[in-house]
Amino acid sequence: VQMLAQNASPGGAADLLAATLFLDRVSA
Repeated sequence: VQMLAQNASPGGAADLLAATLFLDRVSA
């Protein structure tokens, strides 16, 4: 996830983080 975020734009990184947190809560 960190490598993807570093290669993404700031907005893309924020979207990726939000998606990761969302999926983490849903699957938990």
